[in-house]
Amino acid sequence: MAEIRCHTSECNRDYSIWKQFLPTLPSVFQQEGDVLYSKRNVVKQLTVEGRVCVVKRYKRMNLFQHVASLFGHKSKAYKSFHNAGELQERGFSTPSPIGYVECRRGCFVTDCYYVCAYDDGAPVRDAFCGNTGRDEVREAFPGFVARLHRAGVLFDDLNSTNTLFHSDPSSGITFSLIDINRIRFLEKGQLPPLKDCLENLTLFTGDMDLFRSVAASYAMLMHGSFGMTASQLTDMALRRKIAHDRSWRRRKRILHPFRKRKKR
Repeated sequence: MAEIRCHTSECNRDYSIWKQFLPTLPSVFQQEGDVLYSKRNVVKQLTVEGRVCVVKRYKRMNLFQHVASLFGHKSKAYKSFHNAGELQERGFSTPSPIGYVECRRGCFVTDCYYVCAYDDGAPVRDAFCGNTGRDEVREAFPGFVARLHRAGVLFDDLNSTNTLFHSDPSSGITFSLIDINRIRFLEKGQLPPLKDCLENLTLFTGDMDLFRSVAASYAMLMHGSFGMTASQLTDMALRRKIAHDRSWRRRKRILHPFRKRKKR
């Protein structure tokens, strides 16, 4: 029988509710909730004593990940929970972390779940691909990425579906990050190396016209930090983007030769 390990913060105002709920999550998840996403991972929206939450069940680890866990490699649910706290501490928005659950057999994690609050923001892809809010989001997004980098944060899943936006008359456009198990944190206020920042910037879109616009705005904000002109930084970003996308397409052809490729 699997051992169920749960964790939630005592600072949570509904701590007693989540402490009782989390051990039941593996069985509840099978039977209840509205499916928001179901591919490699499964994401559901659940209501627990009037509290709406989102639960993500991650795909089971492969053999190499199991071996890595023996040497201290943490589960994706663990990383998401702790990354959320670190993001909030650095002043960035992400759905409030509630807890995580790991189902274990011996020393191996068989299933893991991350639980957080519900965020009703729309993915930036909706603004980039449509007309509503396109200009406002496009103008605000480079500043958001620059702020992440200046805070020593590299979000390695910075794509157009993992960044949500909110539009408010008083605060303007704000952003929130989801699917956050893949984040690298440097010391607070430590700017990552230029090559890492540019590689990070390439991830949010496959649309070269959109990328060129965002990269130019990012360069206007960040060129001084890297000791170059905005034009030089823009050119470097475009070259990095072309090389990244060429490599990405090559990997897809090798790994999935018969699969239709989708636009990011």
